[in-house]
Amino acid sequence: MASASPQCQALRGDKQRCTEEATHANLLFCLLHSRQAQGLYVGYKRRNAKLEYFEKNSPEYLAKTKTPLVNDDFSAVNDEETIQDVINHLLTKYSTLNRVIEARKQHHMRFYSISYDYGHQLYIDKLVNQRHITLGALERARKRFLAIHYENERWYSWVKHPQDEQEENREKEQKKVKQEAALFQRHMKQLEARLEIMRRKEEKRLQDAFLDEAYKERMAQNDDNADDAAWDPIEDMEEDKRNQYIDLIKHFLWMPVDLEEIPSTTHDASSDTPSADVPSVSVPASEPEASTSSATAMVKAKKKKAKSGSKKTSSIEDGLVGQMKLLAIAKRPRSNRESELKEPDKKNIEIEEEMRKRLREGANKNRQIMPGTQVVGTMVNPHTTWDKTAPMPEDEIDDVIRDIREIKLYLFCRLVLSQASLFPAALKANNVQEFFDDNTVAESDLRDLCLRVAEPTLQDIRDASADFARGDKPDEISVDDTDDDDDETLEDLARSDT
Repeated sequence: MASASPQCQALRGDKQRCTEEATHANLLFCLLHSRQAQGLYVGYKRRNAKLEYFEKNSPEYLAKTKTPLVNDDFSAVNDEETIQDVINHLLTKYSTLNRVIEARKQHHMRFYSISYDYGHQLYIDKLVNQRHITLGALERARKRFLAIHYENERWYSWVKHPQDEQEENREKEQKKVKQEAALFQRHMKQLEARLEIMRRKEEKRLQDAFLDEAYKERMAQNDDNADDAAWDPIEDMEEDKRNQYIDLIKHFLWMPVDLEEIPSTTHDASSDTPSADVPSVSVPASEPEASTSSATAMVKAKKKKAKSGSKKTSSIEDGLVGQMKLLAIAKRPRSNRESELKEPDKKNIEIEEEMRKRLREGANKNRQIMPGTQVVGTMVNPHTTWDKTAPMPEDEIDDVIRDIREIKLYLFCRLVLSQASLFPAALKANNVQEFFDDNTVAESDLRDLCLRVAEPTLQDIRDASADFARGDKPDEISVDDTDDDDDETLEDLARSDT
């Protein structure tokens, strides 16, 4: 009795095992997946050769220095051209390392998931460690470039201060990786449509491969090399990962996403949407309301799944709004806040349409936190605002929404300038979109920025609100020389009032 035909051991784009018969590559894969495996193998071998070339052809400074890259702070470099060559080399090397690691992981996961190759994993771990060292050196090189190029600028010391604070309070890389994993787990749940599209495309490729199998077999000897290198998705995967970070940041800033993206809950911007530039604004009359509403919008991104021991505290915080909720979160015990893994999610960020509805219709109040006896029916506490906050007219809502947009941009700019690796790209960009389109911005920097944008601290929100209120006006300290109150005693002041 003839034995059953072996099944293709490759995984499809939806992470499900291929159901086709294994007819190629020593009866491991079907026709399509055997060519994809070969194409991806050729792709990461080519990138490996490129990585080896960069290691052998380093800039003159890196080739001659005796200080290991992991410890080099580039303080010996005083030439702007030299440090720029080092930055370009490290950036290209970091990008190549990213693609080599991703290609090797994808090749093993897609085509050899049922086999265990410990040597393969050890090599990936070595590359990951090398990538981490390169990224740290790149950040230090960029800080040195800023020191050389902008040291004489008046604003340099002001920018350097938050960058130093950010460096001191930097989270461990392990925690960043965990947050990144949680971020994508939540984000990919909202992108099931993409997996469905990938599944349909792969099914269509399988059908085409089956129909054209006889023809391709005859022509295989002539165009073997072309077919082998035909499938290399690493560049698209890297671009897609980068776009996911950008998509989440745009969602927070209420910026419109690309038309090619899968439709999400993001509301289309109205016709009065300002450009991504941070505008110069004066202090409007409704500034307190704008600051409170913006703070409420920021806080909605901070909602987390409470643990069993803190259900009561979370239920009380959920009833709070505006500044009261921000203060409650700030006063929460530090151990409770750090024990939970932050998971940025679009659903936890209030979009413009939701905020407009809340301001237009009013929000329900939590009467459990109201202190003392409440007298209803007075001018101060009418019946209409007993259960809900008072609704706002449409023209005031437009003003508040416009102010919140600007505060969000100020917050984004503060977070960018606190990262030394992002600051040079921000100086070159004329608006936020140009900053996102800059290829010199590393993917890891976008990841860190995305996590901070989704979880801004209370102090960051206060600083951004203060920037909004200040506008482009420099701080002025008014000094009245005719005021002699400092020399008077309390009795003299009381006597003058009478």
